[in-house]
Amino acid sequence: MLLSDRAAAERLIGATLAGDWPAPDLLDILPAQARATADTAAWGIWTLVDRTDDTVIGEAGFLGPPDADGTVETGYSIVPERRGRRLASEATVALVAWAKEHGATTVIATTRPDNVPSMRTLEAAGFERTGERDGLLTWEHRPG
Repeated sequence: MLLSDRAAAERLIGATLAGDWPAPDLLDILPAQARATADTAAWGIWTLVDRTDDTVIGEAGFLGPPDADGTVETGYSIVPERRGRRLASEATVALVAWAKEHGATTVIATTRPDNVPSMRTLEAAGFERTGERDGLLTWEHRPG
């Protein structure tokens, strides 16, 4: 619906869609989310709604369920006009807490080395920088 009927998508979600949401990279992964089972769907994409005006302003979530050692990777995206309000930090803190409640032992994330706002988001959410992988900075939070 996001591609063909935004008004129907707004009714289904129960919120207005920000003009530049979703980003093209999210559209690429939505079909996989739609095929997720009831057990794995929550370990995918979560829509972020700014309740001050009931507008979808981004998404956050996981790249799948935790692996065998309990590690799960998280990520987030906020539309440009809503950035800088600590909304991604708030969402990330909530996701880490949710992951802990559902069996994850470690939550990881990556950022581009030039993405200072994202680094601040992760630091505010209690992540620590752990190194570098494939040109990205790696971060870790051990819910505890």
